[in-house]
Amino acid sequence: TANIAAAVSGGYPVTGGFARSVVNFDAGAETPAAGAFTAVGILFAALLLTPLLHFLPKATLAATIIVAVLSLVDFSILKRTWGYSKVDFTAVSATILLTLGLGVEAGVSAGVLISIFLHLYKTSRPHVAEVGLVPGTQHFRN
Repeated sequence: TANIAAAVSGGYPVTGGFARSVVNFDAGAETPAAGAFTAVGILFAALLLTPLLHFLPKATLAATIIVAVLSLVDFSILKRTWGYSKVDFTAVSATILLTLGLGVEAGVSAGVLISIFLHLYKTSRPHVAEVGLVPGTQHFRN
C-alpha cells in the first residue's frame, strides 16, 4: 500500500526495512531496481530455504542482522561528544545504557526527555556579558 500511495502522489517507492537497506548499501545498490532484485531473492529464499532455516537458532538469525546493521554504528561520536561537552556525553551515555537495559522505547524516550531538559536548562541560563569602559582607555570589556 505504501508503494501505491507513492505512485499516486509522485513519491519515492519504499524498498524495505532498515536492515535490508543496509545490505543493499553494502552491496553497492544505486537504483530502485535493487529493491525488486532483493524482493525476488527473498521470494526464492522463502520458497526454497524455509525448511532449512527452520532449524537455525534465533541467536544465529539475530547475529546475521547484527552483522548487517553494525556498519551503521559510529562509536567515534562518543569520543567527539566527550571532547565537546561532558553534559551531552552524559546524555548520550544514559540513552545508550537505558536502551540496553530497559529496551528501545524506554531508552529513546529517556534520551528525548534528557535532551529536552538539558536544552531548557542551557537556554534558561544564557551567558550575560556586562560591558563597561576600561578606565583610562577607549575600550569596552566584559
